[in-house]
Amino acid sequence: MTEHRDGAYIAALDTELRNAGVASRGMALLNQRVLFRHRGEASLRPGRLELSGWEGNEAMVVTPGDLTDVQRTFTELYGRFVGGGSAEWGAPIILSRTESRPALYLLFEHRAFLEKSANVEWHLALLEWRQHRTA
Repeated sequence: MTEHRDGAYIAALDTELRNAGVASRGMALLNQRVLFRHRGEASLRPGRLELSGWEGNEAMVVTPGDLTDVQRTFTELYGRFVGGGSAEWGAPIILSRTESRPALYLLFEHRAFLEKSANVEWHLALLEWRQHRTA
């Protein structure tokens, strides 16, 4: 397994994307940060993914056991049109969580003007990380 991985992230909960208004969705065509209000540094380590700056100074910590699925795909909440058209570079990583907690939509190392991210590499790293379920 990759020992660790670090990088910038922007994120939203599926509930936040579902509740985004028409104006926000329109502005997101120019800048996804309108929809992805959580941002900071991501740190992937054995047994934990830490998203710094989730709520102010508070980090969100996710463990492999918290997850029911890890996907990289467009959905009805964040589609290909808003995400820049390319599934290879623009599709979000979706971390589906247990216990009826909202899913996390993530863009790692997102470059707004180019509509590219490092989600291909992060997705592979997260899949491997989840398989190891290291405590």
